[in-house]
Amino acid sequence: MNSIIQKPKAHKMKTSREDGQRTGRPDEPPLSVLLHFFDCLNEQKIRYCQWKSTGSLPRALRGKTDFDLLVDREHAQRFRNALTGCDFRPAVSHARRQFPAIEDYLGFDRRTGRLAHLHLHYQLVMGQEFVKNYYLPLERAFLENTQWCGSVRVPPPELEIIVLVLRALVKYRDRDIVRDVLRLGATGGLPQTTLDEIRHLRTLTTDEQILCAVERHVPFVAPELVDEFLDTVQHAPRSGSTLYRLRRSVRDELKPYRRFGAWGETRTYWKAMLEQMPPLNRFSREERRKIPTSGGLTLAFVGADGAGKSTVVQELARWLGWRLNVQTLYMGTTRPSAATKIARAIATIAAIPHAASRRAFGKQNPLTQLTGELEQWSVYARCLSEGRDRYNRYCVGRRKAARGNIVIFDRYPLQHVLISGRSMDGPRIASMNSGHPRGITKKTAAIEERMYKRILPPDQLFVLQVSAAVSQARKPDHDHERIQAKSRALAELQDADQSVVSIDAGQPLEDVLLQIKTKVWSLI
Repeated sequence: MNSIIQKPKAHKMKTSREDGQRTGRPDEPPLSVLLHFFDCLNEQKIRYCQWKSTGSLPRALRGKTDFDLLVDREHAQRFRNALTGCDFRPAVSHARRQFPAIEDYLGFDRRTGRLAHLHLHYQLVMGQEFVKNYYLPLERAFLENTQWCGSVRVPPPELEIIVLVLRALVKYRDRDIVRDVLRLGATGGLPQTTLDEIRHLRTLTTDEQILCAVERHVPFVAPELVDEFLDTVQHAPRSGSTLYRLRRSVRDELKPYRRFGAWGETRTYWKAMLEQMPPLNRFSREERRKIPTSGGLTLAFVGADGAGKSTVVQELARWLGWRLNVQTLYMGTTRPSAATKIARAIATIAAIPHAASRRAFGKQNPLTQLTGELEQWSVYARCLSEGRDRYNRYCVGRRKAARGNIVIFDRYPLQHVLISGRSMDGPRIASMNSGHPRGITKKTAAIEERMYKRILPPDQLFVLQVSAAVSQARKPDHDHERIQAKSRALAELQDADQSVVSIDAGQPLEDVLLQIKTKVWSLI
């Protein structure tokens, strides 16, 4: 079937029984950014198709799963121009998860705030996870025989099912064979999703059409192999011996289309597998998702008590973490390090003899003054330790951002925002001594000041603004005067500085998040 078929009306899903099986009836509307993007591709007659998992197309259009788009290499530049025009951004996987002829793009739907993920394939690359060892020379067969599924082009079901058979067999592992032969576990070596997809595709075509498509488009694979696999899946999906024999046959027939030989494929696969296992997996956590090609980014959220900082940070991390590497870091003092816990315990213990001496002998007694100095030094040590915690987390965030992560700080030191004479989440020792500090007080205050000065502003600071009344209502147990002072200090922050964005956090959470997501997307 020629790919230049009369285009259906934009955004409408076909109502025929066959097409309804392929697309389903979505519970919610597709993302506007995707509808607009596919309209652009179709209007410009750019050759592409969703080459696998077309049954999940409705979910993909709603941003619930990825698109796998095969693109004509002759139209690659036009395709990229369409991506740029529709505000899609390139993302990069870790080097161990990059494969030839595959690119990744993320799009942002400004109506819903959801992300869309596109895998662009310029060649049909498939195989085991971590390796993707096989390339199938079927691009022309797919692109020249597309059908319409709503406003998206897809391959005919017989071609899709042939490639699905090959994908299932080359990914059938040795341990899957053992599981099927010995009947271990409730499920077989072939994933249930694969079996369901095969059954679904077979309802859209016939065995004769499948075998004719093999002979016409896939001459390097025996039609009998595909036929036997489909028969096995239908009648004995856990026949490990049969599946092993078919796997060996298909791997032999696909030898000319491998990137690595058998040993190289095994070595690459097990090297990646071992790196995913404890304790080595702690070094590879950042490899699981992608990074923007524009590099890492540091974001910080500050606000009055009850402004919803923690909720916003959690939601933003969940949103970005769907496909990008995200690190959240708390810059307050309620999650102390082990050293700070010890310093706090010492300060608490040091306060006991001073209080006892003051009650027993009065403030002017030498013993009271001595125990007071000890208590004061312990408080200074606690402040330095808390500052060190913040600085260490800042350094962790900067290193993560340098590696391409999106780093989100919950709270942030703001030395120019003063609350009751003390900077917000900043140095404290100097403010404890309003006069002229001397001796150890002056030295420790200077050390603390230098430590906080090393904490540079984030790439983007979000100020969640709420009125003192709203803040008090949300946090009724907090000090009223401090809430008012904090609200006044944050209200003085001007968003004329591009690195500061003020958000009215008194709005519904969905509106607050959409504003923040829109701004963050402009920085990615």
